[in-house]
Amino acid sequence: MKKLVLIVVCLLCSPLVNAQNLVPNGSFEQYDTCMMSTGTIFRAIGWENVVADAEYFNSCANISEPTFGIPQNVFGYQMAEDGDAYVSLVLYSYGNPNAWSEIIGRQLSQPLVAGQKYYCSFYVSFIDSLGCTAINKIGMKFSTVNHGCPWCIVSPPDPSLITNTAAIYTNTIITDKINWTQISGWYIADSAYDYVMLGRFFDYAHTDTIVGSSGSCCYYFDNVYVGLDSVSNYHEGISDLNNSFIQINIYPNPANQTLTISSINDIENLELYSMVGKLIYAESVERKKTMNISVANITQGIYFIKVLTNNNYTVRKIQIIH
Repeated sequence: MKKLVLIVVCLLCSPLVNAQNLVPNGSFEQYDTCMMSTGTIFRAIGWENVVADAEYFNSCANISEPTFGIPQNVFGYQMAEDGDAYVSLVLYSYGNPNAWSEIIGRQLSQPLVAGQKYYCSFYVSFIDSLGCTAINKIGMKFSTVNHGCPWCIVSPPDPSLITNTAAIYTNTIITDKINWTQISGWYIADSAYDYVMLGRFFDYAHTDTIVGSSGSCCYYFDNVYVGLDSVSNYHEGISDLNNSFIQINIYPNPANQTLTISSINDIENLELYSMVGKLIYAESVERKKTMNISVANITQGIYFIKVLTNNNYTVRKIQIIH
């Protein structure tokens, strides 16, 4: 009987072991101090610059240093995919093949086992800033060498990093500024790698683009995972802000003619704002759980919609396309 109980306990525990994330602080939640400025990726415990100086954003900075806050910051408006923090990387500069492409990295909690198959995943979102160039070939790469430097700007990049290969990467040019796009896949380790990096590991000749007016390219990154299971929705902590996504549904997004808002609580007020904070539309209602608003006469672009219910309020980013 004791042996049977032990077997059952082991079976119940094994998925939890397999689902362990080998990337500590994979959602950048843990930080040493809330003093943000340019290039402070090292504030996220364990993470460091590998090339150039990536930015760190955290909701703790909303009042003291709002340009590095969440969801509003210097690059636009975006909720974290998980928790209350994320980072941004500049990955491309049109017409300047020698320009830096920012790369960040950190030590894994334990080395990969050669021959073992791992599920690798992270999320990106294209920044709001107008005129940015969108790219593909955003990926994850492993190394047996620690290429990073916690407290400094690393330049020029190590040529061994730009090999036109990566453990996982996207061949699709990512242009979505509204949602988070998951980049994921299985990878069979060919060495005992103990260092993981995020960025673009392909040269310009192997990178496709949709060129914007500014020519530069920047993406938010969040929720990094490496493990034995394909836990595509792995989250190390869901914030109160993200709980509102469970309670309120806004669709379609992008919208063309009509926008539908539904909530498990009664909706009392709606407000639509432009990217610069101008009130475009407002409506008070008598406690409905579902309502429709026409966006046919609203200029296409990206907006924020604030939904007030009898329980709480939430702000979402939406896109209108005609």
